[in-house]
Amino acid sequence: MSFFKKILLIIGIIVAVPILLFAILMAWFMFNPQPTPPTPGNPINPFEEALADPHLLYAASSWYGLCHSEISNKDGGCDSQVYLYDSGKYVATSHWAEIGKPETQNPQVEKQLNQATLDEIIKTIRDSEIMNKKCPDGMIVDAGWDYQIQLDGKKKRFIDRPVECQPTLEEIDKIIATAVK
Repeated sequence: MSFFKKILLIIGIIVAVPILLFAILMAWFMFNPQPTPPTPGNPINPFEEALADPHLLYAASSWYGLCHSEISNKDGGCDSQVYLYDSGKYVATSHWAEIGKPETQNPQVEKQLNQATLDEIIKTIRDSEIMNKKCPDGMIVDAGWDYQIQLDGKKKRFIDRPVECQPTLEEIDKIIATAVK
């Protein structure tokens, strides 16, 4: 094989390989459509959809990469969501998953909190001035928190327990926990 033919063969391979890779990639995208983006009727995360409710006063979501189940005496991951509406309606959901096993959803809890409890929470929010504070997101590995407060026409989201606002969020959680016992 002459030198000229070898050069042509190498050039042909160099040109053919990217074209072939491009064709394979295009075929993969055609036959593996991307997931539908979230819409109000098709939420990827139910917590995100709940945050859009204009009657939601307070919401908290947390997840942990390693939790211990008292029921099964095993370790796994867990998450919980709390929703408190301006009517006093309280809803809590939680899940637990053992490593390598399907997720278990715990029974949803619904209660009606009294007006005095709602007033105490609203007073805590207003007195702390949390809606006007700068609360930069925190950075925590293997756990996460996501809060939202909606009051007096303002909506504010807090992610991963920002240090500056954590005491107020913990106080609200404590008031709710006492009321739902």
